[in-house]
Amino acid sequence: RQAADAEAARAGGAPDVEHLDTLREMFAEILGLDEVGPDEGFFTIGGHSMSGVRLANRIRARLGVDVHVRDLLLAPTPAALARRIAEHRATGDEGPALVRRTERPERLPLSRAQRRLWFIDALEGPSASYNIPLVLRPAEPLDAEVLGRALADLVERHEVLRTRYPSVDGEPYQEIVADARPVLDVRTVPAGRFRAAVASAAGHVFDLAGELPLRAALLTPDDGGGQVLVVLVHHIAADGWSTGPLLADLGAAYAARAEGRAPALEPLPVQYADYTLWQQELLDGPAAHDHLAYWERALAGAPPVLELPAAKPRPA
Repeated sequence: RQAADAEAARAGGAPDVEHLDTLREMFAEILGLDEVGPDEGFFTIGGHSMSGVRLANRIRARLGVDVHVRDLLLAPTPAALARRIAEHRATGDEGPALVRRTERPERLPLSRAQRRLWFIDALEGPSASYNIPLVLRPAEPLDAEVLGRALADLVERHEVLRTRYPSVDGEPYQEIVADARPVLDVRTVPAGRFRAAVASAAGHVFDLAGELPLRAALLTPDDGGGQVLVVLVHHIAADGWSTGPLLADLGAAYAARAEGRAPALEPLPVQYADYTLWQQELLDGPAAHDHLAYWERALAGAPPVLELPAAKPRPA
């Protein structure tokens, strides 16, 4: 079928079969499908605006092309989008590709999203507001030693989960920790205080400069009830979507360690630090100046203060 689809796409004018296959793969990844045909429309096979944003972001990162959701609306099939991207590239409208960097600066910058979270943490003080707690009740009791090794495997695979965020002269940077092992709090808790213990584990306040952004707690009530595993990650290192791959990798690592072997996970093609450097290069390039110039023109003459009805007077 893949050969037939590729031949059909070639007949329909798709410019690059290899490029088309990459788009089909990304369509399927975002939509959770086994495969997507070259002429299947994104929004007719389960896509929506939010998944469209994720797809556009992934295309920009992997192919270095400035693709937005409007492009997906105008060219909703892999074949049509491949042609549209080829047209962009023919006009020289192509950004840097996201690849693994063999050379990195001594101090890795933060991504734009990470800088926002770091700034909020510095301005308001550390809090649990940006925690992502995953509270799980295992079907079978977990071995704490095996779990500890699996957590170490997880952060070894994902650099961002073993990264601290110190600063020098007010400028934050990423410090990737080698041979890291996340905190695993293993406790037996009185049944009457079990809910409070789970809430306490989920509400841990991370020190972004001094701690890994991932930790776990394995809690067992003293009345013989089942264990609860709390996996806690700070939003500076993960988001809602990435918790799925995180738990899948943790489960695979635990299963392997329980059998006495190292997990056989494929190395990641890029790490978050590579994405950060790619983003910096992209936003410091010519396209960024064009965007800035547009908004300077659009906002020219705008009032310095937008007076809206307020419950209290604006402070001087």
